[in-house]
Amino acid sequence: MSSLADLSASVHKASPTVDHSTYQYHIKLQLGSASWEVTKRFSEFDTLLQSLGNSRYAGLPRVPAKTLWGSPTDNAAIDARKEQLRIILQDLLLRPDTRTSQQVRTFLSIDSHIDDGAIRTLQPEPLRTFEDPRFGVSGICVAPEANLLLVTHEDSTHLSRLGRVWSVVEPDELGALHLWAKHSDGSWKRSYSQTFGIKVRSLAWESLSRQFFVGLEDGKIQVYAFAEGSTQPDVTCTLELHHKSPVTHLSVSTRKLLSLGLDTAMRVIDVHSRELVCGGRLLKRLRSVRDVDPRIHSQQQQPTTNNNNNQQPTTTTTSNNNNNNQQQQKQLQQQQQPTTTTTTTTTTAHKTCLQREHQAEGAIRIVVVVVAVVVVIIVAVAIVVVVGGGVAVVVGGVVVGVGVGVVVVTHPVEL
Repeated sequence: MSSLADLSASVHKASPTVDHSTYQYHIKLQLGSASWEVTKRFSEFDTLLQSLGNSRYAGLPRVPAKTLWGSPTDNAAIDARKEQLRIILQDLLLRPDTRTSQQVRTFLSIDSHIDDGAIRTLQPEPLRTFEDPRFGVSGICVAPEANLLLVTHEDSTHLSRLGRVWSVVEPDELGALHLWAKHSDGSWKRSYSQTFGIKVRSLAWESLSRQFFVGLEDGKIQVYAFAEGSTQPDVTCTLELHHKSPVTHLSVSTRKLLSLGLDTAMRVIDVHSRELVCGGRLLKRLRSVRDVDPRIHSQQQQPTTNNNNNQQPTTTTTSNNNNNNQQQQKQLQQQQQPTTTTTTTTTTAHKTCLQREHQAEGAIRIVVVVVAVVVVIIVAVAIVVVVGGGVAVVVGGVVVGVGVGVVVVTHPVEL
């Protein structure tokens, strides 16, 4: 039996319709020993692509631009349009998802010339929609062993991206957490919901201990766990790891939790004790494995030297082995000695980084407070000048308010 991938299509001619209002194009199709022909108008190609787009097919070819005075009448324009329509058909038939779609099969009358049971549609069909119309989806985790679906949401509107300055006009709820449970009858129902005053940025589920981690906009990670026999999660603890910077990613295993923040920091936490194992900051982008461990490059060059040494007599190999054993023992002793110094240096470096971060945050807060005070003074002066009348000194001149709503700007004067 021929596969649908072997289907070929060509637009071999064009003829006017019965009322001579437009042209119709004759499409010849060949699949194995079967061949047939369908006739379609240009508008039917446009309808086909619109139907595929409405069915969530992406990357579709575009219909050729329509002529200004209706359908083309000269042979050159008709031949050019035939070639364009042939390219559209080839693009649709080369893709496994579009050539097996019901729209293309109906358009080319494929079902009447091939066994319908041999065609399987590749486009997934939505079975259930889990949504919160207030927010966008920021994270999703599937827990099949617990029959749970965990979804986190955050406010993704343009107003929320402007920052905390617009908190006066923003709603009190900027994020949400929803848990959907699958019941024995196959239906999904929401079993737990929680809203947040800040955005919820990331989510991770650990199946062995039945706990999950939620990363927030303020740098905190909330840890939830299910008690024995309970279907409602409880907040067990809150981890502060990224110094008020958003937690952009969470990844968890049975032992460790990895968190990445917008402050370019990486933290590894023990899942059970919730203690910080290690961490650091990203100083440069890693291009290859050699950037992580430069010893790999030296190890790759060792086989060439070893091959040259293999050509020496056996008497020298025994002495070389003894020398190698001595060198390895010395290297082990050297590696064991600086462990204490490296740990102390890493802890002191971590403390200095934290101190610098706190100093930078304090400086930013002072600048924000000063700017806010200046803005308040300017607004107060403007209200006094425009509404109540008065005099306000500005840079480069004097603004005088007379009466209500009358403002006069004078030249600079010496006060």
